[in-house]
Amino acid sequence: NLFFALAITLLAAVGLDAQWETKGDTIIVQTLSYDSITTRSGTWEFPPADSYEKILMHYSLKCDPRTAQDGFNCGEWDYLTYTVVTDSSGMFDSTSFAAPNFLVRGTSPNKYYYTTEPYNYKENETIYNTSFGSSLTNRIEVPFNSDENGVFEIMPTNGKAFFVNMLFSNSELESFRNAQGDIHAIKLKFLKDVKINNFRIRLKNTSALLPNDVLADQQESYLFDIDIKAGDTKEFVLYSPFKVENDDFLSIAISGEIEQGTLSLQSRDNEESIKSRYFFGSENYIQFSEGSYIDVPKKAFADLGKEITIAFWQNGDNIKMPQNSYAFEGVNSKGQRVVNSHLPWSNGQVYWDAGNAGGSYDRISKQATGPQFKGEWNYWTFTKNTESGDMKIYLNGEEWHSGTALTRGFDDIEIFKIASNATGYGRYDGSMDNFAVWNRVLTANEIADAMKVDYQTNKGQSLWNGLLFYYDMNNIVNNNIPDVTGNGNDGTAHGFPEVKSIGSDNNLVSDNNEEKFRPVVTFVKGEFSDKVTIDKKNVEVVREYPVPKDEVYLFDYDSPNRVIPASELKAFSDMIKVPTMTLTVYPANKPFYTYSEFGDVIDSVVVAATDSLIRDNIMYYSPVVDYEIHRFITPYGINLDLGPDGFTWVEDVSDFEPLLHGNVNLRAGNQQELIDLKFLFIKGTPARTVKSVQTLWSSGGNYVDIVNHKSISEIEITPNKNATMFKAKTRASGHGFAGPANTDNCSEFCKRTHRLYVGLDGQFEWEGWKECGDNPVFPQGGTWQIDRSDWCPGATVNTYDHEITTFVTPGVSTEMDYEIDNPSQFVPYGNYIFTGYMIGYGNPNFVNDASIERIISPSIDQEYGRLNPSCTGPVILIKNNGSEELSSLNIEYGVLGKDNSTYNWSGKLGFLEETKITLPPLELNSLNGGTEYNFEVRLSNPNGKDDENTRNDYATSKMIGVDVLSKDFKITLKTNRQAEAQYRMKLTDASGRIIKEVKIGDFGSVQSYNYEFDLEIGCYELLFENVEGFGLDLWWMRDQLGTGYISISSGNKSINFNPDFGNFIKYQFSVGEQPEIKVSTDTLNFGDLPVGEKREKSIFISPKNAKGLNLQSIEMGFASSKGITLVSPTVPSKAIYIPEGESQEIVFQFEAKDDKAKSATVLLKTDSQNNPAYKVILMGNTGISSVKNNFDNYYAAEIVSNGKGNEIRLTNKTNESSTTNIDLYDIKGKLISRLYDDLSFTNSINLPINVTFIESGVYLVRLNIGSNHKDLKFINIK
Repeated sequence: NLFFALAITLLAAVGLDAQWETKGDTIIVQTLSYDSITTRSGTWEFPPADSYEKILMHYSLKCDPRTAQDGFNCGEWDYLTYTVVTDSSGMFDSTSFAAPNFLVRGTSPNKYYYTTEPYNYKENETIYNTSFGSSLTNRIEVPFNSDENGVFEIMPTNGKAFFVNMLFSNSELESFRNAQGDIHAIKLKFLKDVKINNFRIRLKNTSALLPNDVLADQQESYLFDIDIKAGDTKEFVLYSPFKVENDDFLSIAISGEIEQGTLSLQSRDNEESIKSRYFFGSENYIQFSEGSYIDVPKKAFADLGKEITIAFWQNGDNIKMPQNSYAFEGVNSKGQRVVNSHLPWSNGQVYWDAGNAGGSYDRISKQATGPQFKGEWNYWTFTKNTESGDMKIYLNGEEWHSGTALTRGFDDIEIFKIASNATGYGRYDGSMDNFAVWNRVLTANEIADAMKVDYQTNKGQSLWNGLLFYYDMNNIVNNNIPDVTGNGNDGTAHGFPEVKSIGSDNNLVSDNNEEKFRPVVTFVKGEFSDKVTIDKKNVEVVREYPVPKDEVYLFDYDSPNRVIPASELKAFSDMIKVPTMTLTVYPANKPFYTYSEFGDVIDSVVVAATDSLIRDNIMYYSPVVDYEIHRFITPYGINLDLGPDGFTWVEDVSDFEPLLHGNVNLRAGNQQELIDLKFLFIKGTPARTVKSVQTLWSSGGNYVDIVNHKSISEIEITPNKNATMFKAKTRASGHGFAGPANTDNCSEFCKRTHRLYVGLDGQFEWEGWKECGDNPVFPQGGTWQIDRSDWCPGATVNTYDHEITTFVTPGVSTEMDYEIDNPSQFVPYGNYIFTGYMIGYGNPNFVNDASIERIISPSIDQEYGRLNPSCTGPVILIKNNGSEELSSLNIEYGVLGKDNSTYNWSGKLGFLEETKITLPPLELNSLNGGTEYNFEVRLSNPNGKDDENTRNDYATSKMIGVDVLSKDFKITLKTNRQAEAQYRMKLTDASGRIIKEVKIGDFGSVQSYNYEFDLEIGCYELLFENVEGFGLDLWWMRDQLGTGYISISSGNKSINFNPDFGNFIKYQFSVGEQPEIKVSTDTLNFGDLPVGEKREKSIFISPKNAKGLNLQSIEMGFASSKGITLVSPTVPSKAIYIPEGESQEIVFQFEAKDDKAKSATVLLKTDSQNNPAYKVILMGNTGISSVKNNFDNYYAAEIVSNGKGNEIRLTNKTNESSTTNIDLYDIKGKLISRLYDDLSFTNSINLPINVTFIESGVYLVRLNIGSNHKDLKFINIK
């Protein structure tokens, strides 16, 4: 029902023009439609201001392959969506803006302290001093090539990491391995002075000659700072003995960062093959933190076509990741995303977005582990081919994730930022190196190569074809990031990202230099009195690094403190975003902590400020105001079906009536489902007239900030002076969870007390909570059953209305505040999305007016699908729209066409208060299951007086008759685990009398139950509940609970209920006389047909009793392959009801396609108790003649009434004498009589049909003229 009895035909939207239709007292405005596909906003012409009793919004969603969000017909996730009306008139409210007078790292704190003098901070690193323990009794030293006088020497830039890889063959090691076994230490001879920090030794048994993954799987065996003099031979005791295996080679890698001197080692100089190589660390990288990013010029993407590859090294901050990070984002001129990667988002998922169409983009994502995005260097590559639709993510040169059929193309990229979103206010905490973009998709081999080589030293390779820009990130000069390709696409650094040197602990290397020289190495084996003992002592080393600079943007503009006209707004807002001055300074009065290896603070550096900035906002006001009239959370959409026409929610948006006239700009929904949005303007007088809409709060905030009154804080507002009554509308939905371990999953899954304070005395308090297990959109994927903070997946967010008239005065400023409680034992984690409005009204328009608001049952409204079909007491929702308290009311109700009942209600309802009323049951046993009826309700005599507004006294709803079952009724149930605490069941009749009840605790776990009943004629309800809301099968708790099922059966009917039902199953049915089918024949014979001929014949079905019959479907099976087709009725979209005394004709056609006899079986599916799938055999004989039937070319024939009976009107088109034989057949094709034998005729003749000797029924008359014939059907009625 639509709240009122409305006969409505809905229009399909075409474009964004006005789509009105007036039906009776209702104007229907069509905005978005299912054909809008990706359009989710626009401007529509709404009706002019007038008197409207209500404005209802029909919000419909549909699953469809055309949806643009992902690869599912309904989008996978439960996303926030909003229906927002944007008003630009400034008549109702304005939006205040506060632009900061300075920005530092993308933020504007209340006070920022700084100094102009550079200084250092400290970091603590742990190295290890090792030596042999006191139990060492002897040592064995085995030198390799000790008599050689070669020199192995490398000279990296000071501070630049080096890596030396030495290879020893199996044959060289054989004698040592056999005689000694383990290596306890190694010795190297240094030829020059050298000081090395983080000197490392790694060992590895390998089968590869100089393997590419030189540092992979190496056993780190030594780490210390060394200071060596020329000529020294240094012994390095390993952490633990290294066992030399019988592999092809032993690989030894030494590395470190040279602080002073040159690494020069004694080596052999006459090797026949390459036995060593060395690398340098990839010179530098860039470290980003909040507010720092790189701007890439627009022209860098000028040659971007249908393919893209983005690749770079990445190492996220080990403490701050995962976070809602942006590795990069590019947007078009409309600010719509074209490319983006969250690497990762706070949930640990890596997202790759690419392509844009109508504001929607293609996306693939996958869960990553911590080491894949933080604490270690990883090489990430993102590719897309818009023609093939392939999107891929590579990790360290190997394909990691992919998606297909993703063909959205690349718009022109207007803005592209690295380590931020396109606005510059996103963040990425971590490091990057060698950032490159191609205008083609690299092959898997090319991606593996790009990971290993540096552009500067390998420019000639075809790998670099199509390269748009390459940032090696070795240096930043005057905020410039050089594009080393020579394409001139230099980037611009903002917020001072830091250039850092690659350390020897990393695997970013370049300059692979292969050598035949190999340093001389001596292997040391210790002998011990007991077990091997090596002393390993931690040594804490403090190293100093420069504190990063801050770039502070100053905005020295005066506050206009006025509403800026819409035409000037953009120019003004753009102007005040341009800095008037930029400072380069260092943060002060801020501790930089030094941490131990266990995370404890062991030191700090704090520098006193030389100056400071105080935030002073530039205040201005915009006439453009967004009003959120509705909020909705999309369902978990995998495998969800919302029906062929979608699912519709009805919302009363009458409070926003002043905004819904003329040209209305609105947006709604997202790309997860198709959306249809209609507004129904019901003409009439409202209970009170809306005078104003004022915004109280228009955003939420972090829960901790709300608790601390930093968000949704106290306001002062002046109620509209032209209004006399006021209401506050609040809407808060909690999101985010799984914060610190002592939370109770706030803000999404925690129940909290909300409070609204108005003036000195007004206080409203309620629990912000929504029951999700009874959602009519079920089953969904995900955790749809779990209750949440005022929202559920696939449902409208709760809105709370508070009457505040007695606490405010029109035109007088008053204070208002909002509070969300937090118990002291819990951490306020997550956030709340929040809006609040004050609606101003005139005085009540009626003293006595009761309205019927909804018919809850019986109804086909999808929102009440869990409660219907229904045969127990009807449930309605009424409201008191009169200023006088409503204490009594007469209610007349019933099924249209049947006797009505009356009910006299009494109670107490104040102005605008509502209540649900369950009316006494009707006698509905005469209704047929599955048949559509109309239910009506009429209200009268509120408080024993005339109703001043009769327009809202009457409503109808379409309803479906409940299943009609036989007296034998059986329930079959299998419980899952923990059933004692979850399940209860009740079978009752229409009066509420309990037939069977099983209480909590009475069901056993993993038990099977069978309940059998012999029921009397009447209406019944089966209610099966899970008080925990987990149904009988919950995919994410199957390991804990297992699965169960419940079904019912009666006669030949059975129903298996979906076990993923959340809170309850409510099934209403009636026991009574069953429909039975009668068919005119079991066998339909088409008779003899020549090849190529067609003939139609009919059967008739009818009910045997007063229950009537529902024809549900006609299943043709293989009939079509035999040349037999169904002519009428066409396949019904819903059951065809046949009342007692009437019949339904079913017409089939047979076409003789060859000279073989044909037969087929069809099934007539009905609700018949005696034969729900009635079989009819269809037969046809062919091959009588191969001559084509040309009757209609030469003759015309029809049966007409002459007033006394029927006659054949036969016309000869040839004007030549012809002879005909005319026969009479029954509907089965049996010959009854020859009506005319060898009748000659030249022109037109009328031939009476003598049928006095046959019964009433359907018959066929066949006219045969030579090789031609004609069949005429007629009905004989006596």
